[in-house]
Amino acid sequence: MKKYLSKALNSKKILNDLFKFNSRGLFNKRNDIEGNKSKNPNNFYISEIERESSINLKGEPLQFSKAKIMDNFGELPLGEIPEPLKYVRNFQMTTLSNGIRVCTESWNSPTAAVGVYVDAGSRYETQDNCGTSHFLEHLLFKGTKNRTKNQFESEIENSGSTLDAYTSREHTLFHMSCFKDNVHKCVDVLSDMMQNPLLSDAMIAEEKDTITTELEHSNKDPQETIMEAVHFNCYRDHMIGSPILGDIDNIQNVNKKMVEEYYHSNYVGKNFIIIGTGGVNHEKFVQMVSEKFGKVK
Repeated sequence: MKKYLSKALNSKKILNDLFKFNSRGLFNKRNDIEGNKSKNPNNFYISEIERESSINLKGEPLQFSKAKIMDNFGELPLGEIPEPLKYVRNFQMTTLSNGIRVCTESWNSPTAAVGVYVDAGSRYETQDNCGTSHFLEHLLFKGTKNRTKNQFESEIENSGSTLDAYTSREHTLFHMSCFKDNVHKCVDVLSDMMQNPLLSDAMIAEEKDTITTELEHSNKDPQETIMEAVHFNCYRDHMIGSPILGDIDNIQNVNKKMVEEYYHSNYVGKNFIIIGTGGVNHEKFVQMVSEKFGKVK
């Protein structure tokens, strides 16, 4: 018994000695936590380079300071785009008489893409019609006065084209990709969507369940939830801080009047930018857009 007790005491003494040995800094390494570092730099492992490389910020601008930019370029005028952010690739732009801007970026390609950017996102909503811009995006896929939903889908699929859309805080985008010989068809389909939506009560009622489900799914996504929380806390006094998909408690309150008012206020010529890329000719594309979107006010 004494033999085992002696071994145990010796083991405890060894552990204590190791602890004291380590507490003097002889076993400390760079990744030790701050609380374990010795107060005396002579007892702690610090390289000579680290000792001599103390940072002196006196007189130097802070990390996010505008001082150097101001010294070199001065204050940026309101509305101007900073030089590094300007779009430098060659493109052409023509503004129609109704305010629609038509832009193209062309290259030799058998395919093309057509997009309609609408300067209408969730930031332009109110507390009462929160979620309307996203609602409207969904409804424009439901058919028009000239085409049913099935006709839309058949025409697009039979031509080998695709159609998609999304809503953001700043804008809503409807875009199609196609073979270059079908650009006129894409312009026709998009113009019909933009100008002749049905916006019926039945469609709105049907879409409420779809959007509610989409919101519930989004609220379970950590990344989506974090970003919405960041926007809300940064801009809680402005609608740009509200969820893009709308407030889940307000979805059932969205009605036809809200959607129509938002549509007529925002889907206007000055808010449209229509873009063609790939196998497109600028002059021909402007003519197509002028013919199909010329009646937009």
